[in-house]
Amino acid sequence: MVKRPAKLPSPEFGTNAFVCSVQVQDCDQNNERIQKNGGQVSVTKICHSR
Repeated sequence: MVKRPAKLPSPEFGTNAFVCSVQVQDCDQNNERIQKNGGQVSVTKICHSR
């Protein structure tokens, strides 16, 4: 991933970028690591069944 090269849009505009999903062993642990490194939650976690 790379940093956004432009200013962030206002929250009311929603996502204006490529969105992807990844599978991890521990969602909470990965979420914590991402936030500690400057990431932020844009959508709360969702359980997807197979």
